[in-house]
Amino acid sequence: MEALPVSPLQPKMDPVILKPHLVETLPFVLKGWTRKKIADHFDIKPTGARERLEGIYRAFGVTSRFELYEKATTEGLHYRTSKGPARVYHASLKILELTDIGKLDL
Repeated sequence: MEALPVSPLQPKMDPVILKPHLVETLPFVLKGWTRKKIADHFDIKPTGARERLEGIYRAFGVTSRFELYEKATTEGLHYRTSKGPARVYHASLKILELTDIGKLDL
């Protein structure tokens, strides 16, 4: 009997809990925005943008944008805020918008 393929959107673990400001920053990091562009967009100092990036890296257990994107491509990024719905981002499916897990038919 052959195993059915697992959907790349099927979470492999509990979601990472991110602070709301990191959730709002994550899509821009994954789009390749620079720290300066992130800082300008959110009207924060470049050091604030760097701190957001470091918080995202720490939460997902990576040390660079490359590792973050690689993880998004291979495993998907499964996360939520402390009170919000679980979400997933999977780069290999070219999902540009973050999708509420509850709305997926897996």
